[in-house]
Amino acid sequence: MKTLSVQASDYSLGQLCDILNAAYGGYVMPVAFEPAALMQRIQAEHIDLTQSSVFTTMQGEPAAVSIISRRGSTSRVSALGVLPQFRGAGLGATAIEWCLAQARARNDRHQVLEVIDGNSAAMATYLRAGFRTTRRLVGYTHEASGGGEQLQMCSNLEAMAVLVSAYAKTTTWQASPLCFSAARPPLKAYCNDSRTAVAIIDAGAPIVKLLAFAVLPSVARRGVGSCFMKSLLGAFPQRNWRVPEYFAADDGEAFLKKTGWVLSSIKQLEMVHTLR
Repeated sequence: MKTLSVQASDYSLGQLCDILNAAYGGYVMPVAFEPAALMQRIQAEHIDLTQSSVFTTMQGEPAAVSIISRRGSTSRVSALGVLPQFRGAGLGATAIEWCLAQARARNDRHQVLEVIDGNSAAMATYLRAGFRTTRRLVGYTHEASGGGEQLQMCSNLEAMAVLVSAYAKTTTWQASPLCFSAARPPLKAYCNDSRTAVAIIDAGAPIVKLLAFAVLPSVARRGVGSCFMKSLLGAFPQRNWRVPEYFAADDGEAFLKKTGWVLSSIKQLEMVHTLR
């Protein structure tokens, strides 16, 4: 099927959300895009709409879409989907090859993406294109706990300083402290009294999302993290919690299980293509 590639920056955020929602219709897990949240992702994940594409028919009808993020010499396929009426025509393969061609033209060193574990069709497409699985990504859930705790807010920069000191250099794209430099409500940063433990959360939906959590290495394994986690959970009584499925399987697993978190049933696989 012949298509044209149009820069995603030529579309409004509302138009892009409509295309993305159509492309992710019937996806293996519910996905919804809306302009404010997409703008937040653009800033946090360093999405480059000039390098992202809407693939249209020769008559201009959107058929597929790819969203590209960029940091240094690494790019990420942050979203890729084909609209239902055009599936089965090989557009997924066409889109990912286009993403790789653009990455090579930029002289990128790596291109990375994530895929839901069990999405065999997408996995096969990415493997044929040369991507290789590097690690499994997981998330967690936590049931509501007792309330009454008071939390102290801190600035994004204060939180980032602790995250950068505590997180591994190989953290995943969406878990990286770089995602939070421009964080704004509903995202909020909290810390303990000594500012040795921090968390970034999104409490704007019924289920609270824990997006980042860290303790300064100098006070690690002294109960600081457990105490702060208890306070954090207690500050939002009768609210269930979720850690999104973008953390490497061995990142903080023992600590999270110790503090009552349960592995999510959804898993992802990180895949990387080495370009040079």
